[in-house]
Amino acid sequence: MASENNTMGKRIMALRKAAGMTQEQLAEKLGVSPQAVSKWENDISCPDISALPLIASLFGVSTDQLLGIKEPARPNDPPAKKSAVRGIGIGPGILLIVLGAAFLISRTVELPFALWDVLWPAVLMGLSISVAIEHRSVLFLGAAFFCLYQLLRPLAIDMPPLHWNAIWPTALILIGLEIVLRRLFPSVFRSTKQPPEGHRFSGRSVCSYGLQDGFISCDTAFGEEHRTEDGCEIKGGNIKTSFGECTLDLSRCTFAPNAEFFAEVSFGSLNIILPQNIKVVADTANSLGSTDIHGEPAENALPITLSGKVSFGSIEISYK
Repeated sequence: MASENNTMGKRIMALRKAAGMTQEQLAEKLGVSPQAVSKWENDISCPDISALPLIASLFGVSTDQLLGIKEPARPNDPPAKKSAVRGIGIGPGILLIVLGAAFLISRTVELPFALWDVLWPAVLMGLSISVAIEHRSVLFLGAAFFCLYQLLRPLAIDMPPLHWNAIWPTALILIGLEIVLRRLFPSVFRSTKQPPEGHRFSGRSVCSYGLQDGFISCDTAFGEEHRTEDGCEIKGGNIKTSFGECTLDLSRCTFAPNAEFFAEVSFGSLNIILPQNIKVVADTANSLGSTDIHGEPAENALPITLSGKVSFGSIEISYK
């Protein structure tokens, strides 16, 4: 996009013109009025947060590109072009060596068991152990033991039968242990892999955060993210948290009328701190989860909307 497309409205206009659409055609595809599209492009108003994925899909871009969120530059990377093979890592190379050796053995040696019945659990067990060590994960350690069980069966070792009725409750227990242990002992269950510079969270290095044109985009997994915004106007946001904790302190921000947030929490927690002149209207679908509001907003507080899904987790709203 051109450098002058520094607002969402101008980006939508540029994408529309590049696609050869009129404002009326775009409005028809989005189910809105042409006047609404005109207001977007003239930066009078912004699309609803729920419409952003549809707009991005329509123009073949990501929501981050639509919001103007750019991937941060990496000053330590050398300017020279890196080899594609060098960036892959040794894991796939080892896997290819194992697969090739297995093909050769299966063609030249008579074995008393099916080679592939031993190969696939051995490879998966190795990967599970590697992930369990790197990320201190109880869940992947359990997966390694399951692969060990599958590995021993074709070797004519007498193993008790393992039924699905025992597998899925065990998986739930391991997931629960993963959450509890990471919350109680964060320093012990911190990933051994060094997270990228600038990220302020522990656990698995999966996190992104951006604030563009008043819209917050945050995705946290297997870690913790704490953000404090000061003196900006918030128009909405899209927040996802999985196996982690995200805290957003927006108590020193102003909010646009009809601001909308969409939150998706799975096996984690989301904490949002708001000023008392804002009133949250929560409409979330909770599946073995909860959405709780602590404290009371001021009279005549500006209402904002919070929608989304909570599964095996919680959303906590508090006023400051």
